[in-house]
This record gives sequence, C-alpha cells and structure tokens, in this order.
Amino acid sequence: MMAAKSSLQKLMQVFCTALLPGSLAAISTPALSAEVETWQIKQQTEQLGPTTVLMSPDAVKFIGNDGDLIVVARKPAWRVVAFNRSEKVGFEVPLSEWPRNGLKLFKGPGELLTGKKSQFHDPQLKMELLQLEIPLQGRYYGNNDPAIFRAAEKKQLLSSRLRVSTTIPISEDQKKFLAGLYSLAYPGGFPLELSTLTTDGGISYTYRTVSVCKTKTDSSTFDYPTKYKITGDRMDVLVTSRQKKRFEDFLDAFTDDAADEKAKSVKKSPR
Repeated sequence: MMAAKSSLQKLMQVFCTALLPGSLAAISTPALSAEVETWQIKQQTEQLGPTTVLMSPDAVKFIGNDGDLIVVARKPAWRVVAFNRSEKVGFEVPLSEWPRNGLKLFKGPGELLTGKKSQFHDPQLKMELLQLEIPLQGRYYGNNDPAIFRAAEKKQLLSSRLRVSTTIPISEDQKKFLAGLYSLAYPGGFPLELSTLTTDGGISYTYRTVSVCKTKTDSSTFDYPTKYKITGDRMDVLVTSRQKKRFEDFLDAFTDDAADEKAKSVKKSPR
C-alpha cells in the first residue's frame, strides 16, 4: 500500500512539473501577432481609384485597384512583391532594383524635383506640406487637330505641382519603395498630391490624399502573399482578367460599329 502511494506521489510531481511556466510552450496556443504603429495614407488616384498606403517602422504596403493590386516589402530582405489577388500572380523585384524596375504607377515630370519650393498648409489634412512646382507650356490639342478646334480651345497648361509631407517618418528602404511606386526619385517626403493646373483655374489630379492618420495594425498585415504564380510581366499584376475582358468587349463593339458604318457608306455611294 505504501509503495503504491509513493508511486502516485511521484506521478503527480511529474505532472505538476510539466505544467510549470517554463514548460507551457508545448501545450499553449500560438501567440497572436504583435500590433505595430502604422501610418495610413488614403489617396484618390486617376489610374487606380481609391488607394491605401500602410507604413510601419519595418514594412510598407500599397493597396489599389479595388484591392486586387497589393505591393508589399518588409524587413529583413525588403524584397518587393507586387501581387494580383484575383489572378494569384506575383511580380518580384529586389529592393535595390525596384526604383528602376518598379511599377511606376504615377508618372510626373522629373523637373518637379528641381521646381520652385514653398510651404503649404493643407486645411483638410491639417498638415504643413512642402510644395514643388514647375511652369508648363502648351495647349490641350495635338498637331493634327482641326484648326477650328484649336481656336475654340483657349485654356493652356500652366504648371505641374507636387506636394509632399516631411513629417511622416520614412526609412531609407521605404524611400526606395516609394520611388519605384510613384515613378519619381525620392522627393524629400511622402508624396501626397500630384496635379496639373491650367490657365482657366482648373486642376486635374494624378493622385491626391484624402486622409492621413496614425494607427495600430497587426504586424501580419505586412506578411508577404503566398501560393501565387510568379510572372515577369507587370501587366499581369496591374490588370485583372475581368478588366481585360471589358476592354476586349469594348474593342469588339467599336470594331463592329466601324464595320457597320463602312457597310452603310458603301451601300449609299453611287456606282
């Protein structure tokens, strides 16, 4: 009886030891991803509609094209992956090559970086911005447009303008990411607005920022996508098959209309 009691005590000691804090890893649930401080910049763009840029100290992520286009880079390698969520294809570029071989989504005149500098207070964003502006010359018509159209179109290009924030902290690696995304050498701050002004007071925006805020984001937000096919063609990640189909349908309809008009013209022409 005493031997049986001793054996039971030893068994309980082993069981309790297994439950000590140092041994909990084997039976505990996986730890949740940590939250990180993140800058969230929401923009309205001419090419991709609403977009969002997320920047933590160790990562950066761009989301556009109704969420189908995702571009992400993070420590330690800072490899850049542009991913098409609908098509499950990805375009990969080392960060060192990204400024030269990136997507270059929002092109602006290179002279902007040497343009006239001034300070601008944005009342909507409640931020002080650095503004760079260059004069432009030219009218809104091509060389082959009819003279009557040229006479009717009076407005001229006045200037191109870039506004950037110098208060959003950006690492050297994130600067390279932004250069390949916005198709500009790093302008000294986060690019918030690129626009063209005309002599009639009109403004057209390549992109403009609608909100900037600092928040906390789960670090898994910046995880690289998985299970995708690597492509060497940037257009595979920029355009979904749905968008390609709409474009092809438009071309087909345009071709059919042109053929119908030509057939009517031939039928009416005298022999």
